[in-house]
Amino acid sequence: LWFLVRRYRLALAESHEAAALLSEHVAKLGETNLMLEVENAERRRIQHALQESEERYRSLLNNIPDIVYSINGKGELLSVNQESLKIFGYREEEILGRPFTNIIHPDDMSLVINSFLEELRDLREYTSGVQLRILLRDGTSRWVEEHSHARFDEEGNFIQEEGVLRDITDRLKAQDALQESEERYRSLFEYSRDAIIIMEPPSWRCARVNRMALDM
Repeated sequence: LWFLVRRYRLALAESHEAAALLSEHVAKLGETNLMLEVENAERRRIQHALQESEERYRSLLNNIPDIVYSINGKGELLSVNQESLKIFGYREEEILGRPFTNIIHPDDMSLVINSFLEELRDLREYTSGVQLRILLRDGTSRWVEEHSHARFDEEGNFIQEEGVLRDITDRLKAQDALQESEERYRSLFEYSRDAIIIMEPPSWRCARVNRMALDM
């Protein structure tokens, strides 16, 4: 009988120890599950924030009235915004993957290539103010001004470029019209058969005279 009691006590102790271990294991599982839930919630929050950020970026990008592009290390177009498609007259699948040089006017090709070679040679990250013409699908061209940012790896290899091409066609036309108007004015002033004398305030001294006035 004593032997049976002893075995019962031992079994009871082992049972209590097993219950304690099981309880500890369950508690650890609960902690682990809680940590996983927290991590999953944080991951979902980050993914949601990233999605919202990307949507805001795309919305901003597609509302910019300029050509926004990116090219890969091979010089192929990776992405363009919606305004680019409107200006070029292409669908997205028709223009992505094409060499960037395909949209450059032939007369400006050497300018673009030389600028790009200087960028690679000098590891120049930022290029600004280069004026060139782009070719549209209908065969016409537009003047643009380039502002771009190049990316290089640790070994100096060209990886990617993002840039903006701003349409300056109307601005250049206005400048040409102004220059032409000024030239017509100078020609009329200099070769007029009448003597012309220009006097300016506040002193009203003679500021300019034409040839006929000098011959008087």
